[in-house]
Amino acid sequence: MTIFEHLGALEAFILSLAIAALVVFVAKLVRRRHTVVWSLPHALWMTIILFNSVLFWIDGFRMRDITSSSVLTVIAILALPLLCFLQSELVAPGDATAEDFDLKAFHERHRAEYIGATVVYAIVLAAYICWLAFVNHGPFPVGALVFTGLSLAVSAAAIRMRQTWVQVAAPLLVLSTKLLYLPLAVAAMSGGEVSF
Repeated sequence: MTIFEHLGALEAFILSLAIAALVVFVAKLVRRRHTVVWSLPHALWMTIILFNSVLFWIDGFRMRDITSSSVLTVIAILALPLLCFLQSELVAPGDATAEDFDLKAFHERHRAEYIGATVVYAIVLAAYICWLAFVNHGPFPVGALVFTGLSLAVSAAAIRMRQTWVQVAAPLLVLSTKLLYLPLAVAAMSGGEVSF
């Protein structure tokens, strides 16, 4: 078994749990659709959190050629998927009560928790990407840091400001960065060519 297969199995298992938590919650919403109070900001953050898990899983394929590892890599490969799972459980709680299906009220009460978890994830991921560039003598990841900085700024606004336009615009901006990155991640997985 290679290092990639060994670490990838653990990563995939944890990310599968993160994605499953979101899908199970969506199924509960569909079953209760007549009584659910829907929230666009909550739905957008759920989508962002789903993308965090999927993109991290896709990016994990970049490890396929590694022949050695470090303690920091193992910690990152464990911590980042766990942060993905934490985000999923905070935005789509497995133990949701009837009052949690008022998604507008849920977002108002708990947005700092799940948006905060996305902020922590973004910071840890950016730090890990910078460390990888440093130890591999690669180019400094300016683009990744710019997108991370933008995401952090608008996420902080979404936590602090209650205005409806902020609650919609902030996750839309964060989601747009994820959508812009998706073809690049897929291209890196398939050898570098971007195709749609």
